[in-house]
Amino acid sequence: MALLPVDDPGFDGFGAQLNTEIVAVAGEALAALVPFFIDPADGLAKNSNGGAAGTALCHGITPQAQAIGQVFTGLDPGTVFTLDRGNTLTPGDPVFLGATDGRYDDTATLSDTTGIGLVVSTSDVKFMQPKLVAG
Repeated sequence: MALLPVDDPGFDGFGAQLNTEIVAVAGEALAALVPFFIDPADGLAKNSNGGAAGTALCHGITPQAQAIGQVFTGLDPGTVFTLDRGNTLTPGDPVFLGATDGRYDDTATLSDTTGIGLVVSTSDVKFMQPKLVAG
C-alpha cells in the first residue's frame, strides 16, 4: 500500500473534485439504472451484488442498459432516479445493494450494511454514496 501523491505538478487541488463521473466499459450485460463496480481484476464494469463480498462494491449507476464492451458514463452520487416499484417506496428509507446481481434492497444485505442511496419519494431514489470497499 502506498500513499497517493498530492504534490504532482499537474494536480491543482481542484480539478479532481470537479468531475466525479466514471467512464467505464461494460464487462457483462448491465441493465438500466443498476449499481455497478469496476472489477480490479480486469478493469471492466460489472453488476454489484450485496450478497457476495467480492462484488459488494458500487462505483456508480448505469444510465441505460449496456452491452458487453460498450463504453458508458456512470451516474454520479447525488443523481435522483426512478425505480419502478409501483410507488411503494417510503421516503427517508435507505437503499442497499441487493443480494442479486444489479439489484437494490430495502434492508441491509450480507455485504452492504450502510446503504448506497436514500428514498426521496414513493418512486425515486437518490444515489448518495459509492461503496468503495467490499465486505
